[in-house]
Amino acid sequence: MSANQPTLDRCFRKLRMQAKKNGGYITYQIIIDIFNDKRVDISMEALDRVYQYLNTEGIKLVDQLSDGRAEDILRKGKKDTIRWYRQRIVVVRRRQQTSTVLSKRVTHNEDLAIRESTLSPEEAVDKLLSREEERPLHSEDLLQIIKTYQLSALEAEELLEYIRQKGVNPPEIDIYQFFRNISQDSFTNCEGVLDDYSFEEDPGWVRSTLCPEKAVDKLLFQAETEMLRGEDVLTVIHECGLCKHEIYQLLEYLWSRGVDLPDGYLPWQINDILEDSRYNGEKGFLTDPHIQRIIKQVKRRNADCN
Repeated sequence: MSANQPTLDRCFRKLRMQAKKNGGYITYQIIIDIFNDKRVDISMEALDRVYQYLNTEGIKLVDQLSDGRAEDILRKGKKDTIRWYRQRIVVVRRRQQTSTVLSKRVTHNEDLAIRESTLSPEEAVDKLLSREEERPLHSEDLLQIIKTYQLSALEAEELLEYIRQKGVNPPEIDIYQFFRNISQDSFTNCEGVLDDYSFEEDPGWVRSTLCPEKAVDKLLFQAETEMLRGEDVLTVIHECGLCKHEIYQLLEYLWSRGVDLPDGYLPWQINDILEDSRYNGEKGFLTDPHIQRIIKQVKRRNADCN
C-alpha cells in the first residue's frame, strides 16, 4: 500500500500518542516500528512528511529515553537537520526494502551489513581513531578504509569531518580528486593509484572536483529561489560536461543538503532517467528537442567514461 494521506494520518496519530506518553519525545526506534508495519510503504516523501509533522507539533527526536530524561540529538540552529534525520532513519528503508525507488541502492550494497546511517560505518571510524592513538594518520590509512568499506566520496568526507570533531587531525587529502583518479578503475588497483597520487596540501577543503562548484552553486541557487525542475538539472549536466559518476556525486551532494530534488532525480535514479526511453512519454520536458540533444550528449559522455 502506498504511503497515502490516510496511512500517514494513522502514523501521525501513533506518533502523537507515543510523544504524549514520553513527555514530548519520540525515539528513532518508535518511527522504525511504525514504518515496519506492513501496511505502510516506505518512501522518501513519507519520511520527509513525518519529519515535517514532528517539527510542526514540537515533538523532539531522541536516540533513547532513560529515567524520564532524553538527550536531544538534533543539532539546533543547523540547516541540515533534515539530512541528519534522513541519515538516522535510512535503516528503516534498507531493512524493509519495500521502496522501489531505493531498491537499487540496497541491492548495490547487499554484500555490506546494514548500516545505522548513510554516514561511514562505525567500524571505519573506530579503526581510524584506534590507529591515530598509535601514530599520526597517513593518507594510506584513509584510502585503505575507503577500499575496505567501499565508501562513497561523500561518506569519506563525512568520516574526515567526524574525526576532526573528535580532535583528530586527518591527513591532507583531496577526497574528490582521489575518486576522480579511480573513477575509471576498480578498488583492486587502489594501491597503484596511491603510488601515482600526489597528496599535496590543498588550501581550503574543496567541496568537490567531481561535481564542479558552479554546478552545485547554480542548482542550490535555483532550489532556493524556486522549485528545482528536471530540465534545470539536465541543463547544468550539459553545461558542466558531467559524466555519469560526476552526475551521481552532484545529486548526492544536493540531496545531502536537503534539496528537494525533482521526481526521478534522486542520486541512484539518474542513470534510469538518461537511459530509459519510457520516461520520454511520462515527462513532457524530455520530449523537447533541446533536452533530447543534452541527453544524447550525456549518454555519449557516459559511454566514454565507461
